[in-house]
Amino acid sequence: MNIGPFKAVRIGVKRAAVNWRIWFVVYGLNFVFAAFLALPLAETFAKDISKSVAGRDLLYGFNYRWYTGFVTSNGNVLQSFLPQAILIFLIYIIIEIFLAGGFYSMLCGNQKIGFWEFLARGSRYFFPLLSITVLECTTLFLLCLAIRGELSESVYQSIGVIAVFIIIVLSDFIRAAIVIDDDNFWSKVKRGLSFTALHSLSTFGVYFCCMIISAMVIGLFFLFHSVNDSTISAGIIVEILAGQIFVLLRIFSKLIFYAAEAALYKENQIEIINVNPEMLE
Repeated sequence: MNIGPFKAVRIGVKRAAVNWRIWFVVYGLNFVFAAFLALPLAETFAKDISKSVAGRDLLYGFNYRWYTGFVTSNGNVLQSFLPQAILIFLIYIIIEIFLAGGFYSMLCGNQKIGFWEFLARGSRYFFPLLSITVLECTTLFLLCLAIRGELSESVYQSIGVIAVFIIIVLSDFIRAAIVIDDDNFWSKVKRGLSFTALHSLSTFGVYFCCMIISAMVIGLFFLFHSVNDSTISAGIIVEILAGQIFVLLRIFSKLIFYAAEAALYKENQIEIINVNPEMLE
């Protein structure tokens, strides 16, 4: 049975909604890692702001509105936190790679898997998925070096954006193939590439639809912030709660993305590939 991008996204929404419990599992993991990573950053930040006029007030009672204005008007000052920010970014990439194996396994069919099975799948596919990420970054780096001196800055930037988008889409469907297919690593890579090339409209269509869903979630978040400008305690509490709801919605949109990719790949390839038996509906 062949399906198009819109049906794949509908399937993705349904499967992500059915597995709503995983939203809170991922939310909890995200909270734990965020709290752990925030400690050294908070210590560094506390040392720096203690030198400022507002430092003492900020250390004893955090002023969210002041901090938002500070970030907006003092971007250069925050460059001192770049190494920590890069480290946190890399850690979150590794976490996402680990979780991706569990997501694809859980969302490629109607079956439900337990939490420990979810972690076991993530562990099983971690290194193959990490290898794809390394290949993806290496390809992008070499491509940028190859065309850097040959084109004007504007053309270089335009081609760079298009190339990044294409390589990301190719890599995502290779990841789906790695988890769904039952074959050796390079056969899965080849099959993922072939699938994306043969179903280019559908694969890019799924990607665009999921990008629109994510943009809508982010748009709602910024719309709320533009409306809610209260500085009283109740307003701050509402803003914190809204931020947590936003995190859950972001998790939901990410699950839709994984499920839609898995549905498109699996349903359109079911007759010509070997699929893990436990993943069959």
